[in-house]
Amino acid sequence: MTLFGIRVRIRLLSPIFFLLMIAFSGASSVFPPLTALAVHEFSHLICAVCLKTRIDEIELMPFGAAIRLYALWEIAPARLMAIALAGPIANLLITSLLSLLIFFCPHLSSALSPFLFSNLAIALINLLPALPLDGGRFLCALLALKIKRSRSIGIGILLGRVLGVILILSSIYTCIEAHSFPLQPFLASVYLFASGEQEKRNSEGAWIRSIMLNPISVQPVRRPGVLMVQRNTPLLECVGAVRPGEDALFAVLSEEKKILAFLSLSQVVFALKEKSAGSISDVLQNPACKIL
Repeated sequence: MTLFGIRVRIRLLSPIFFLLMIAFSGASSVFPPLTALAVHEFSHLICAVCLKTRIDEIELMPFGAAIRLYALWEIAPARLMAIALAGPIANLLITSLLSLLIFFCPHLSSALSPFLFSNLAIALINLLPALPLDGGRFLCALLALKIKRSRSIGIGILLGRVLGVILILSSIYTCIEAHSFPLQPFLASVYLFASGEQEKRNSEGAWIRSIMLNPISVQPVRRPGVLMVQRNTPLLECVGAVRPGEDALFAVLSEEKKILAFLSLSQVVFALKEKSAGSISDVLQNPACKIL
């Protein structure tokens, strides 16, 4: 399924969970959080499009939705921070606007309050500094300005797991005290642990995609220059004739101006280390040196 060319993926449990919420809570209680969630994700989408960031897919989950960006952890930190904050900021703006309407029109309080609290709750939850929440993405992008991105992602994943443990403990406490099991916090904790593994896999593959998208440039190999020398040419003079960082071949000429041998720069340098006052004839005496 695609929407404006963007792939849309719906989790199998999403419609089931949606119908259960309507059955137990009523449509009127489900509509405000869905509206706030739509505002949140649409703001992410608009910000990503404005910053010319490629969107991979939109995923609908049992208790939320997510805008998946292509090669998320290769995006520049400043751009990633802007996209991450777009959703919570939009919810906070809606919250402020609804607060003003309630302040000046108190008779609208009962109708607007559910929308106000839904937007406020989604904004505050997503600002928590833990992956995969928006606050966690913002924190990782901010830390990536000072430390390695892989390390910043590890910190975000760790904070996400800490938050998941807190949600599990709170669910157990509520179950013991109120004799009822809160399903949403438990599902959220499972999601935090599962998405943490997904974030880890995505970040580990980032460097591979980076190499594929930006292949390493290979410098052309320079052919070594050929320098004419004689048997009695000092080794120090031969090495001094070669420019730093370049390679050379030494063609040894006889008295009749015929080439006796080709010597590499490494051979001449090795002989120079053995005998600093030596000449080319010392290199030719080496059994490994082949005379033409």
